[in-house]
Amino acid sequence: KLVFAGVPNSLQQITPFSDITFGSVIPAFAENGTILFILFFLLGINAYLCSKFIKDRKIALIVFFIVAFLLISPIVAGIWASYHLLAYSNSEASLLITFFFGLAGCWLTIIFGIAIPFLVWHFMNNFFIKLSEIATIREDLILISLLAWVLFTAVYVAIEVFLYKRRK
Repeated sequence: KLVFAGVPNSLQQITPFSDITFGSVIPAFAENGTILFILFFLLGINAYLCSKFIKDRKIALIVFFIVAFLLISPIVAGIWASYHLLAYSNSEASLLITFFFGLAGCWLTIIFGIAIPFLVWHFMNNFFIKLSEIATIREDLILISLLAWVLFTAVYVAIEVFLYKRRK
């Protein structure tokens, strides 16, 4: 233990709530921030190449989305799975599910054009995994997670509808 003279020591108290919160918020923001930087960088290269070499805008848009969904998303999902290789190295099934989680997150980001749904999804995933370490009744967690998803979806749709009506 490192001790400095004249500096008072106190133990850090970690409550179950803070363990759940810090165990879900910080990894979600850190992992999503890094992976979305890579995704947006590759999508930017894709957009540049499509606009540079394909003169018809409709065809360029179609090619952009085909490349984004079929080439860039699996590459980024592979990087996502490699981040989680240490945590899931003992289970190939868990690592494969993590790959598909990253792939679906990339698709959500490309479809909506915003990173918030993927970030919220990742946060909620980490939140309920940490919560399941403390809670003993799994059925309640499933119900709570479904209700939380319905609530977040309703809020997101309401905000989008409000902004759409405001623009008109």
